[in-house]
Amino acid sequence: MSKKLVPLVYLTISIFGMTAYMVGCATTGQQRAAKATSSMRDTKDELVLTKEQIRATMASLNSLVGQPGTDLGTQYKQFVKEVKSTDKQAKKLRDHADTMNAQSGSYFEAWDKDLETIQNPDIRKRSEERRAAAFDSYKKIDTVMQSANEALDPFLADLRDIQRYLGNDLTAAGIAAISDVVKKADANATTVQERIDAVVAEIDRVSAEMSSTISSEKGS
Repeated sequence: MSKKLVPLVYLTISIFGMTAYMVGCATTGQQRAAKATSSMRDTKDELVLTKEQIRATMASLNSLVGQPGTDLGTQYKQFVKEVKSTDKQAKKLRDHADTMNAQSGSYFEAWDKDLETIQNPDIRKRSEERRAAAFDSYKKIDTVMQSANEALDPFLADLRDIQRYLGNDLTAAGIAAISDVVKKADANATTVQERIDAVVAEIDRVSAEMSSTISSEKGS
């Protein structure tokens, strides 16, 4: 996967910041925050699907290597199918992240423009401070997403290499020779899944904060 998943932190910073200070445009702020939260949840869904697909891929690989049957070709074809599905799911996740990044750019730009129009220096300062605080709070999303990327990219590359290897040597001896590589892939799969869980947890946290902000604005 040559293209990295783009950072999500800018989206959450910009949207939450705007809902915090757009007093005169509460409805618009709520709509933007709701749209952002929806997009974040969509990304969470893709993260969960990616984790599930990784589990299915490793199950097929472990079945081929750990419990080879009389029809290795059929088992191999299933593994190839799962690798393809994993690559496809990773691309969907990447596309969702790209969309979120594009949205965050426009929201962040709008936030900066609004800051420039605030005349009251005290209000402007408070808004700028809220922006800085929001960044410190939500930059964790970017950190855990980058960590997930660092584990996911080489893991996918290893799957493709294993596929190529077995495609040229689908024999009992060939399978035995690569058993240690498969064990490493198992360990890497666990790491990827754990890091995906960390991203999901951060998205849940931010979504909860966003929902709380929207609810408080509706009640005001």
